[in-house]
Amino acid sequence: MISENGKSNFEKRVACPGRLVVTDSNQNYEPEPGEETIRVYGVNIIDIEWSTDNPGVGAGMDSVKLHDGCYWYQPDDGDLVGPYSSAMDAVIKNELNLISPTTDTIEIRDSDAKEFQANLKARYDAPFDIVLNGKTITVSEEL
Repeated sequence: MISENGKSNFEKRVACPGRLVVTDSNQNYEPEPGEETIRVYGVNIIDIEWSTDNPGVGAGMDSVKLHDGCYWYQPDDGDLVGPYSSAMDAVIKNELNLISPTTDTIEIRDSDAKEFQANLKARYDAPFDIVLNGKTITVSEEL
């Protein structure tokens, strides 16, 4: 799992709830879990499903996962990015709140649903409708 700067995403330490940021080799700590552990045992907190009307281009889903008190961004076709201290931190830093008309549904299983909706913005072609937690809403604010 390599980020844009060539370093492992696991090298970025975040003080997540229940985790110890290692600053001294004499401290006891639990190492960051591997990517496969997070993918399998992490809980999807936010799912953003998208599709296109163009056959062959397809559909996909981006997610924010919660594992062991830390949040991780899981893109549809890439490596996990994180950790983050909150779901909204993962959303804002990965621009998951900037959506396009190809976004179909967004499911949020966290207390951040209202904050997420308040931060939604259209990348282009606003206004358009999406389904957020089972309710149709209109995204009208563009960048």
